[in-house]
Amino acid sequence: MNERKPLLEQILFLLAVSLAFSVTSAIADDHNDLSFKRIASFPAFENYDIDTQSVAEIVAASRNGMMLMYTDSANESLGFVDIKNPAEPQPLGAVGVGGEPTSVAVRRQYALVGVNTSVDFVNPSGKLAIININTQRIVREIDLGGQPDSVAVSPDERYAAIAIENERDEDLDDGRPPQHPPGFLVIVDLDGHPHHWATRTVKLVGLADLYPGDPEPEYVDINDENIAVVTLQENNHIVHVDLASGEVINHYSAGIVDLNRIDTLENRLIELTGELHEVPREPDGVSWIDHEHFATADEGDLDGGTRGFTVFNSDGTIAYDPAEAVEHAIVRHGHYPEERSENKGNEPENVETGQYDKHKFLFVGSERASVVLVYKLHHKHRKSPELLQVLPTLVKPEGLLAIPHRGLFIAAGEEDERGDKIRGGLSIYRLGKTTYPTVVSENRAEGTPIPWGALSGLAIDVKDDDTAYTVMDSFYKQSRILKMDVDDFPAIITDEIVLKDKYGK
Repeated sequence: MNERKPLLEQILFLLAVSLAFSVTSAIADDHNDLSFKRIASFPAFENYDIDTQSVAEIVAASRNGMMLMYTDSANESLGFVDIKNPAEPQPLGAVGVGGEPTSVAVRRQYALVGVNTSVDFVNPSGKLAIININTQRIVREIDLGGQPDSVAVSPDERYAAIAIENERDEDLDDGRPPQHPPGFLVIVDLDGHPHHWATRTVKLVGLADLYPGDPEPEYVDINDENIAVVTLQENNHIVHVDLASGEVINHYSAGIVDLNRIDTLENRLIELTGELHEVPREPDGVSWIDHEHFATADEGDLDGGTRGFTVFNSDGTIAYDPAEAVEHAIVRHGHYPEERSENKGNEPENVETGQYDKHKFLFVGSERASVVLVYKLHHKHRKSPELLQVLPTLVKPEGLLAIPHRGLFIAAGEEDERGDKIRGGLSIYRLGKTTYPTVVSENRAEGTPIPWGALSGLAIDVKDDDTAYTVMDSFYKQSRILKMDVDDFPAIITDEIVLKDKYGK
C-alpha cells in the first residue's frame, strides 16, 4: 500500500479537482516519446482586457515559429502572440481589419487575412488584408468579390488560394441550397511586393451533383505540387485545382458512410446502440498528407456528418475511414457530448498534418467534444492511421496548427463566455512524454467502450488497494458505479454497476 500511495494520491487529487472530462491521450507505453503535452494556454482577452469578449478561430505562425497570429471575429481583428518561450506566451496586441476575419495564412513577413465585409447574404463582399507582421500594419487590401472563408499559401509561397464561400442564409427556406450568388476560388499570384500581387478567379459551378449552381467552398489546402484541394461542404463534393493554370483538374463526390453502435438519442445517457446509414461526409477542414493522400474532417452541415474523418487517395478513392471509431475513442476518454447525439455527435471541424522529424502526425479537431485526436501516419501504410492520444483543448477547437521544427502544436478555441467561465484562446502543446490521460475505459463485452463522464466521487477498496470505485454526477439520468483498476497510470474503468430502483428502472 505504501509503495502505491503517491500514485493513489495523484489520482485522488486529479479526480477531485476536475474528473468531469479529465481526458487526453490513450498512449501505449512504447509511444510515450511520441505524445504531445499541453504546456500553456493563452486566453485571447490578454490582447485586450479581461472583460472583453475575444475569440481565437484560425491560427498561423511566423516562418521561424516564434510568433502566432489568430483571427478574432468578436473584435474584427488579428491577434498576435509571442511564443519565443512557448510555455509562457506573451500578448503582442491586435490589428483591426475592418470586418470579420475568417482565416489567416503567412507568406514570409506577411499575414494574409480573409475578411468578410458582407452586409447581407445576397450581396456578399470581402477582402484580403495583407499585414506586415513585423510592423503590425496593413500594407494592402485586395477586393475578393465575395465572402472569404479559408486562406492557404502554397509551400513554395508562389500562390495563395482563397475559398470564397458566399455562405447561405440558414433562416431562408430552412437553410436549403441553392441560394445565390455562388461561391468560387480566388488564386493570388504572390510575385514580389504585395503591391504587385494579382488575382485570378476559378469558377466552381456545374461540378457538384447536389447543388451544381451553388457551390459553397469551405476549406482549401495546397500541396507542394501546387494543387489545391477544396471542400464544397454542403454539396458533399471535393475539387482539385492546378494553381499554375487555374484549371479544375479533378472533382468528385465525398461519398457516404454507414455508422453503427453510436449514440443517436439525446436522453442524458450515452447509449452506443444507434445506427445511421448512407450518411454524406460533408467535409469541412482538409489537409494534404503527401502527394497521394489528403484528409478531411467530416463535420456535416446539411444532412450529413460522419462523426469522423477520411483519408482520401488523390484520385478521390477512399484510403481509410474510421467509421464510428472516433466517437468510441471520445467516449472512452470521457469527453462525449451527449447533448449532440441527435445532431452530428462530436462534429470533427478541422484536420492538420505535420512531419516531426521522422514521424508524421494527423491531428483531428472535434468541435463539440473539445479535443484533438492525434494519429501517427506510417509512411507505407497511409490506409491505417494509428491513434496515439486524445488531447484536451479549450472549448470548440477550430484552427489547428503544426509547428514541427519547434516540436509544437497549437489548437485555437473559439468559445468565449465569461459568465460561464469559458474563455477563447490558444492551447500550446510540445512533443514529448506526457502523463495523460488520468482515466480511460475498457470495452464492454459487445465491443463498445464503457461510457463515462462528469465523475464526482472516489473510494478505494479497503480489501484491494489496486481497485477504486467512482460515480458519475446527476447530469446522467441513470446512476451507476464504475469500477477502476488503479494499479497503473492511467486508471482504467473496467466494469460498471447500474443502480436501479425497486421497479427495475
